[in-house]
Amino acid sequence: MTATRAPNTRLRALLDETSWTGQQLARAVNTEGARCALALRYDRTAVAHWLGGSRPRPQVAEIVCRVLGRALGREITPEAAGLAGRPPEPRPEQSAHERLQHLGAASLVGARTLRLLAYSSVAEPFTAGGGVWGRAGGGGGDGGERSGGEPGVGGAPGVVGGVKQAARVDGGGRPGSGARQGARAGQGSGTRVGRTGTAHVRSAQLMTGLFAAADDAFGGVELRPVLSSYLATDIAVQLAAPASLTVGRRLREAAADLAYLAGFLCFDAQLHGAAQAYCRIAAELAAEDRGRVAMIERQMSVQAYYLGNHRQALQFAESAARGVGALAGESAAFVTGQLAVALAAVGERRAALAELSRAQRLLERSRTASPVLGGYHEAALAHQQAEVLVAAGDLPGACGALAASLRHRPPGERRARALTTIRLAELQLRQGHVELACVSGESFLDDHPYIRSARADEALRRLRSRLRAYQREPAARRLLRRAAGPVG
Repeated sequence: MTATRAPNTRLRALLDETSWTGQQLARAVNTEGARCALALRYDRTAVAHWLGGSRPRPQVAEIVCRVLGRALGREITPEAAGLAGRPPEPRPEQSAHERLQHLGAASLVGARTLRLLAYSSVAEPFTAGGGVWGRAGGGGGDGGERSGGEPGVGGAPGVVGGVKQAARVDGGGRPGSGARQGARAGQGSGTRVGRTGTAHVRSAQLMTGLFAAADDAFGGVELRPVLSSYLATDIAVQLAAPASLTVGRRLREAAADLAYLAGFLCFDAQLHGAAQAYCRIAAELAAEDRGRVAMIERQMSVQAYYLGNHRQALQFAESAARGVGALAGESAAFVTGQLAVALAAVGERRAALAELSRAQRLLERSRTASPVLGGYHEAALAHQQAEVLVAAGDLPGACGALAASLRHRPPGERRARALTTIRLAELQLRQGHVELACVSGESFLDDHPYIRSARADEALRRLRSRLRAYQREPAARRLLRRAAGPVG
């Protein structure tokens, strides 16, 4: 006999409170899902099933709670909405080098395939639950899950399945199984490695610097498939091949930096599921280095904040901050500044300001930084200060902080300068300063042709949309004419 589900009276009460119909809730969920690179096709029938007692997968439940919370002006948890409790779907486990190969294969097919990798808004920090890993996959819906389907890309299930217990990559000093996996990994790739040595490590470190410098200057849209291919062929094969303990550890560190950078390039390309997947791989490879894991968690906090998942952003930022003691120089300030941003986003203004002051003190005392994971300076601190002030409602102060960020921004960081400039234009427009916003918009357009960044393209679309309300202003008309045409 089939058990009868109890109606979800909690969700019904919340829906009544919003005065929404089932179709309106479904439409809001689909729209929010699209922001997380998750293609949802819900309608009033699905909502009726939820009201009748069925439960969506955890990732969708989080989205339902987010849109209801936004409509009601308070946080709604899955428990409060009667949507908690569905067990996570099983995920096949794969090694880091296998997932790098699958992601590389998906990248070669094209960005459209990578968009099938859903971003998980329920993923937890890697240090949750005590050990280095805890439950990185959260309650399901991780980076390998498609909407309404099974994990996998291109017929390979579990492209980015739940993160495994802290990895000792096969072949990291142990011949045997690592050598056999290395032989399999090299099949069809054109890359053969008998044994990983110091030269491979040096090559990976050199490539990291080259990719990072090009990304800073021009954005990552065109670099991303190149880096994904390099990780899927050279690096994946080297990780699977036998090596001494020292070489194996150093290669994992270099591979973690490259995977972290690949995650950032995907983030910049608005491929949020793939970005999350690469960051998980990076954290697995860096499991022996708490400082590196902290920097990866910081980036995942930045991504969650960008997507509006402020509670998740705070979780990652707090976990990263617990690793500050393992960081030297500017990297510790970087993590602390992101914690300030995440605290401000959830209304913890006093704590945010305290962390921002701490980040400033750390930056003033610092003398060293990691060139890839920890590039932090006064311009970045001022940008974080601006976000804290925006959350506090101080838009004039935020504009001042962004102006300071632009003054201190190194000339080689063209994309960061462009994103800061258009953020300044947005805030100026919100205050009604149309001419100032147009001056900032013109400065952004000076840089825009030289960078390939989906985030910059999206920011330009938003600015154009908001400027249309001011078309009677000559400055706005000029800027709209200059910004006309397809973006991206």
